[in-house]
Amino acid sequence: MTRRLTRERLATMTLRRQFPRVRGRRRAAVVELYQRLGPVQTQVPRAAFLFAASRLPGVPYAEIVAAFESEDLVKGSNLRGTVHSSKRELHPLLDAVSRRPRALMLRNLLGLDAVEPETLTAEIERIATDWIERDELVAQVRDWLAARAGSPRPALTTAAANLVWGHSALVRRP
Repeated sequence: MTRRLTRERLATMTLRRQFPRVRGRRRAAVVELYQRLGPVQTQVPRAAFLFAASRLPGVPYAEIVAAFESEDLVKGSNLRGTVHSSKRELHPLLDAVSRRPRALMLRNLLGLDAVEPETLTAEIERIATDWIERDELVAQVRDWLAARAGSPRPALTTAAANLVWGHSALVRRP
């Protein structure tokens, strides 16, 4: 016999999924929350902290920071250039899904003729092996592109600079 799904039952099920019961308020609880809910899209990097605090009332800010600083959780600009927070193990999957559309955007926004998007992507990853500030990364990419094109240092639009900085494989700081 099939039980009819009422609006109230659906609302209860949705709330339980969005606000799972997680024991504790330490780093392990924050990681478990992300494990249960999967990658979380946020418009801005700080919203990942609000996400965790809203679902684990009373969790200390330091515990959320610790989950990101230990890289149990990571943030990156993956799909559609927005911030996605996830367990470390899921970040490469988000990056893999993002690569093809990002290559087309890199080609179009940067007017790539002399360089393939994959070559530029590899250079971005090489430059950003260690943490680098946004303006420095963008400047180094500009210089690298100019050297390949044999032309003066190209100007990058804000959208192009954001695309370079928001490369899907890069992990953001907490």
